[in-house]
Amino acid sequence: MSLLRAVVLGRGQLQGLPIGATVISINGEDANIVIGKFARCQAAERQDSNLPVAVQSVPLYLWMAGYDTSQPLELQIKTLDGKLRRCELKSVTFAEVLAFQRKNRQQAERKNYLFRMLPEHNAGLIEFNLCLEDSQAPFEKFLEKTFKELHEQRVSNLIIDLRRNPGGNSSLGDMLMSYLTDKPFRQADLESVKISPMLRALTGIDMELLKKECNDGQKVKDGKVYTFRSPEVKPQSVAWRFKGKVYLLIGRKNYSSAVLLASAMKHYKLATIIGEETGDPTAQYGNILLFDLPNSGLQAGVAAKYFVMAGGSEDGHGVIPHHEVIQTLEDLANNKDPVMEFVLNMIAVRRHVFPAISEPCRSFYSFSIARSFPAMSVRSQVKPRPFRPK
Repeated sequence: MSLLRAVVLGRGQLQGLPIGATVISINGEDANIVIGKFARCQAAERQDSNLPVAVQSVPLYLWMAGYDTSQPLELQIKTLDGKLRRCELKSVTFAEVLAFQRKNRQQAERKNYLFRMLPEHNAGLIEFNLCLEDSQAPFEKFLEKTFKELHEQRVSNLIIDLRRNPGGNSSLGDMLMSYLTDKPFRQADLESVKISPMLRALTGIDMELLKKECNDGQKVKDGKVYTFRSPEVKPQSVAWRFKGKVYLLIGRKNYSSAVLLASAMKHYKLATIIGEETGDPTAQYGNILLFDLPNSGLQAGVAAKYFVMAGGSEDGHGVIPHHEVIQTLEDLANNKDPVMEFVLNMIAVRRHVFPAISEPCRSFYSFSIARSFPAMSVRSQVKPRPFRPK
């Protein structure tokens, strides 16, 4: 199977395209080559992490690749039964897309964070989709209400689904971790920053504060890069700290602050990590500062810091899950979620087969979990040797 593939998902129904069909060519050009052009338009720190972002902006990238987006596209597709067919894809307005979503009861706008109970699994599910405050529901109040309900309902399992989270403000990660541990932590281990007049102008931070933050109170100079240990965060005093089992779901759409959170939760052993390697590596540039270009007036951004995350390394890899479970494009097209199925099965096995799992039993426990999914691609770090279900 080729690494680069375009598969028709739910919105394809708007023009009668069969869900799950693979796009072979676009206007006579190999679809893999076209997707590769999209990827080059999207900045990313890992070579294989830009595609999940790029496909979210197909109209823009088609235009950037030289296609006339006002004209129909001719597609050659292969349906799930292996048949080839040609079809014409007309451009649609955003209003038409929204109308289609409403008609098919698809959520046009995903909330930054939401919670629901899964009573049949004695579990709660937090969907943490964006590390930004929702003005209608402040994150601090959301967490207080959520963890109070978990406590009152005596829930033993908490699933945090981070897979759609591209990042944002890392302080929200600090708030969440305060409900999972009472010990000090840090999301970033090391930080590097270059002192400059532009940095001070864009941040409003003066030299005295930079001396304290970057160089133990010693003098700092413009043009020099300073590397320092990130300060530890003392958990907030909360009434409903969770004491049960935590599962964190991650994937290739995780970037920036979402990866900071995932790396820290793995490093401090606050959760079992399930899914795919994150899109961003555990050493990355961040703290983006925005400014206007002097001639065009266009807004641009530049990274002000370089981070090595808690438990991170500079090997180019993202956060590696304890259990790798891959959600394929066909799964997405058919509305299947093998990652969620896997974690719910882990909870079921834990509740009904191994109510109290000791340390020596973990390898067998993980092996049993994998065997329950014969058609799923699963890899666990805690198994004694690699296992791939046939």
